[in-house]
Amino acid sequence: MIRGSSGNVVGTGMVNATTGAAFTGTVTVYVTIDGGAQTLGSVGSGICTDEGNSYFSYRPSAAECDGILLAFTFVGTGAIPSTVQVFTDDELSSPTGTITDSTGAVLTTPSAIITAALKRLRVLQAGQVPSAEDQADAFARVNSMLRSWSLQPGTMHRIIRATWTIVANQASYTVGTLGQVAIARPASPTAINSIGFQDTSLTPTYEYPSRLPLTEAEYAAVPWKTQTATYPRRWYYAPTVPSGTLYPLPIPTSTTLQGVIYVPTAVAAFATVNDTISLPDGYDLAILDNLAVLLAPEWGVDLNPALLQSAREAKAWVTTRNLRMDDLDTSGVASLFGRYGPTDIYSGN
Repeated sequence: MIRGSSGNVVGTGMVNATTGAAFTGTVTVYVTIDGGAQTLGSVGSGICTDEGNSYFSYRPSAAECDGILLAFTFVGTGAIPSTVQVFTDDELSSPTGTITDSTGAVLTTPSAIITAALKRLRVLQAGQVPSAEDQADAFARVNSMLRSWSLQPGTMHRIIRATWTIVANQASYTVGTLGQVAIARPASPTAINSIGFQDTSLTPTYEYPSRLPLTEAEYAAVPWKTQTATYPRRWYYAPTVPSGTLYPLPIPTSTTLQGVIYVPTAVAAFATVNDTISLPDGYDLAILDNLAVLLAPEWGVDLNPALLQSAREAKAWVTTRNLRMDDLDTSGVASLFGRYGPTDIYSGN
C-alpha cells in the first residue's frame, strides 16, 4: 500500500458468527493509523463494497493511508470482526532523485533523501520508512550539515547578484533573508565577492565598479564614519546575528541609488521534510552519502569503507566543479600588498 495515496484498496473475507457461512450483510470498516484512535472510515461512511463470496473491499482516502502501520477493522451485525494490518511503502521508487524538471535539475524531497540515507546504513529495508521521531532527528542533522557547507567556499554552486534600495542618509542596512538586503546572511566579509551601487536616474541604469568590503582594520582606521556624500565609495560588513549589517562610507545622500552585492551561495537548509527541492548536479549523492556518514554514530552503525569513500568523492566532485579562478589585479597597490584600488579621498584609505 502506497503511503499518503488515494489509490489503495484493502479487503477481507467475512464469516457469519452463528453459522460459519459466508456473510452477506452490510460491512463497515474502522481505521487505526500507527496505533492511534480507531475511527470510522471516511469514504462512504465506511461502508464496504460486497465483491461476492463473502469478500468485502474498501478504498481508503489518502489521509487514511498516511501512516506506517495501518489497521482496517471490518465489522458487521452478526459477523465475526476481521482486522487487516498493512505496512505502507514510499511512493518514490528512487528517492535519490531521478525526477527532473524542465531544465534538467534534480527534484526530490528531504524525506526521500533521509529514507535513502538510512537505507545506505542498512537500518531500513526496502519498503520501510523512518518513524516520525527518527525523520525529525535526521532532518535536523541534514540542515546542520548544509549550514556547515554554507561556510565552505567549495560548496558554493553559484554567485548571486542582489540589489536593494539605498535610502538617502541611512547609515546601515540589515543583511539576511528577512533583512533590507534580502539574501542569505554572509558569514564574514570574505564571504562577499564584491559590493557597490548603481544609479537608476541614468538611462540605461549605470552600475559603478564594485569592490571588496573593508576589513575590520580598514574600517577602524576610518576617522569620519558619519561623513555624507552623494555616492558611497566603500562598504563595511559586520557579521552580526541574526542579520548582518552593512555600513556605507561615506553615507550617501542621493535618492536614486541601489546597492549591488555579489555573494557566492550554497544550497540552503530545507524548510520542511516534504518540500519538493531542486538540487544542482551531483549534490543529491553528496548530500545523501554525507548524511549517512553523519547519522551512522547515532544508529550505532560501523561505517562501511565504501560508503565513506563515496561520501568523500561525491563532495570532492562538487567542490571541484565549483572552483573559480580569481581575476588578476595588476594595479600597483594590489600587486604589492594584496588590496584593491587607489587611495580613497572620502575614507582616507
